[in-house]
Amino acid sequence: MTTPSTVFGQELYFASQEVREHRGWFRFLGIVMVLTGIGALLFPFVATLAGTLALGAILLVAGLFGIVHALRVRPWKGFWIGLLISLLTLVIGVLLLGFPMEGIMTVTLLITALFLVSGAFRTILAFQLKPYDSWGWILASGILALLLSVLVITQLPEAALWLIGILVGVDFLFSGWWLLSLTMTSRKQTAPGG
Repeated sequence: MTTPSTVFGQELYFASQEVREHRGWFRFLGIVMVLTGIGALLFPFVATLAGTLALGAILLVAGLFGIVHALRVRPWKGFWIGLLISLLTLVIGVLLLGFPMEGIMTVTLLITALFLVSGAFRTILAFQLKPYDSWGWILASGILALLLSVLVITQLPEAALWLIGILVGVDFLFSGWWLLSLTMTSRKQTAPGG
């Protein structure tokens, strides 16, 4: 008879087997995230400004492609809505590129929301992965993201200039360490009942 614990054990074993098969990619991403996190912690204002400018560039490009798409499918019913959304995306991208310092506050609020939501989801995921050896790292990552979002809210507006870089750095550092930990613990998982 198959019990829920043996089914979960089998799923855990197969998941860890998948991690073992792609261990090099997990390790590579973990190292890149740890190094990126360290860089952001060492240069928080640069990371904040770079993130704002990168977001502006992404929105600019997405807006341009959206406008081209809307014009190419003009007879389509959703032409005006698609065109307006693309124009708005383009304008926001241009504003972030043209006025990055003003955009930092907006980006700070958006990242705060991101950390709040991702922290809650990581905490939930950690409890779903609880029997797995590295579940504590994702729990720590989730709780830390929640705490950092509260810290941002309490330190506004002064901290907006450097806090995004620190938040991203810490988050990348923990996420990278979790991925590295996952590759190390995937070797230890054995087949259920074995």
